[in-house]
Amino acid sequence: MNDLDTLVQTAQAAFDSARQSAELEDAKARFLGKSGRLTELLKGLGALLESLGPLKVTALKDLASAYPWIGVHQPRMVLVDAVLAGDDPRIVMEKIRTLSPETQRVLLVDTVEDLRWLPQYAEAILIKGISPSAVAAIVTNLLFSKGDRDEHNDSNA
Repeated sequence: MNDLDTLVQTAQAAFDSARQSAELEDAKARFLGKSGRLTELLKGLGALLESLGPLKVTALKDLASAYPWIGVHQPRMVLVDAVLAGDDPRIVMEKIRTLSPETQRVLLVDTVEDLRWLPQYAEAILIKGISPSAVAAIVTNLLFSKGDRDEHNDSNA
């Protein structure tokens, strides 16, 4: 369980245990008010997203259109569904690396057994059905690690 899950459970318990309207208003203020815990968390998320700069998400449903798009746009990150990648996702991941060497590749798999596609082919492997907060944490970490490398490279130029 992560901090967000704990915060939501704590808030839910506070709301459920409120016996009087004053107790409910107090819980609402603690979690949802101007300086409430959830409000502060959302402000931090907004600042985080602003620090990443403009983000663009494009969904491509077939590899025939994905490869040229990746070559032209050089995205920071590509999420590839293993089902779309076919029997051997390594080929797809290597082609993406060839087209756009700086692009981080994330492979989305159905089950733990699909983890056989070793990390040398992707910066991350996510199992479908994991919590959105886990996906957000992994993607954010990858984006920041990519940004750190870019800043480091720019300072050496």
